[in-house]
Amino acid sequence: ARVPEAVEALPEFAQIDSEKTRAREEQFEERKKAQDKAEAEKRQRREECKRLRQVEVERCRPLLCRPFRTGDCTNNRHHNADFCTYRHFELKDLPPHCLHFSRGNCHNGDACWFNHLQCSCGACRFG
Repeated sequence: ARVPEAVEALPEFAQIDSEKTRAREEQFEERKKAQDKAEAEKRQRREECKRLRQVEVERCRPLLCRPFRTGDCTNNRHHNADFCTYRHFELKDLPPHCLHFSRGNCHNGDACWFNHLQCSCGACRFG
């Protein structure tokens, strides 16, 4: 009985549906662009951390022949050896992390026997 009215309203509802679909696609594209930008920034920060680590490895290379009286790390939890203040046997290219540098008050600077590695990405410090 009401079929002609429904047929007349169909184009209007199809237009509303296509507008909603277009709006959803635009929102999806905006979210995708924001995610891609965040990923690129994160990747750039990680690359910067890798570069800073390599610079610190070069600074500490002459110091590796010195005996470090720090003791061996007994932490069996997952952590990054680069930022541990105890000796790790698997870490051959860096000495233990400077305890004073971690607190922000190492007065030895480049003459310090321990590594002064910094994390700018926030991810590598924890493993």
